[in-house]
Amino acid sequence: MALEAPEEAHLSCVQSVTISPDGTLAASGSENSAVKMWDIEKRTELCTFAHGSRPVYRVAFSPNSRMLGSISLEGTVKLWDIAKESIIHMLGTPHYDRHVRFDPQYADSPYFHIAFSPDGKMLSSVSPSYGQFRRRPIKLWDTTRGVLLCDLQGHTSDIGPYGESDIIRSVALSNYLLG
Repeated sequence: MALEAPEEAHLSCVQSVTISPDGTLAASGSENSAVKMWDIEKRTELCTFAHGSRPVYRVAFSPNSRMLGSISLEGTVKLWDIAKESIIHMLGTPHYDRHVRFDPQYADSPYFHIAFSPDGKMLSSVSPSYGQFRRRPIKLWDTTRGVLLCDLQGHTSDIGPYGESDIIRSVALSNYLLG
């Protein structure tokens, strides 16, 4: 059986693809800042979220498959309500007013990796550790309130894009819970 690209395919390079934990949905993030949600069984696009103006580097589902996180080069993490097809929180800026707005306190570096905690109540984000971004922390966010819980300092080398979710969850959550 040959697979054909759906008419709704991304118009630019796809940076990230992930499957929901329940196996029913796929999400993709692209270079043109689009985040697309797909019904796997029907092979149809369900919706497109506009993340902002910069490439989306990672997408991740919450463990219950009800939220999607996306992370982009513009330095923001967005949490989406899948059922309502709407944004829940924009993390990395102090206010959300339906526009991307930067605050020097929060926009000093982009984040490139994200992972949900096993219960979905926290999200961890990691920025690159090269050049001016050396020694960036893992940030823990409260997904319910959309607030930064803490910065975990100490990494001086890259946390890579493949297989980092378990590392981030383990290190971030244990450090946060142990105080």
